[in-house]
Formats: sequence, C-alpha cells, structure tokens
Amino acid sequence: MNLCTNAFHAMEDTGGMLTVKLEKCEPDSDLNLPDGEYCCVTVSDTGVGIPNEL
Repeated sequence: MNLCTNAFHAMEDTGGMLTVKLEKCEPDSDLNLPDGEYCCVTVSDTGVGIPNEL
C-alpha cells in the first residue's frame, strides 16, 4: 500500500503510470527458503524518483 501511495505522490502533478504485477516465481536457491510455491510482487511507476544524493 505504501509503495502505491508513494508512487501516487511522485506522479501527482505530472501524471504517469503505476504498474503492480503479481506472478508465480522460483526464488534464487541461495536464499535458502523452504520448498513450496512462491509469488513475486513487482511495483513500478514513471514518477520522478528519489534523488541520488538521498
């Protein structure tokens, strides 16, 4: 929810695109997670972003 709210504020003045994607995935084996099914959530936007100096 916070990611989407932050994206909204980043695009509030100029508009843009917010994309939220949920898909089944297999995590990297080096994460040492238990066997099972996993999903990945990807959130992206076309907002101004965070300045590098922060």
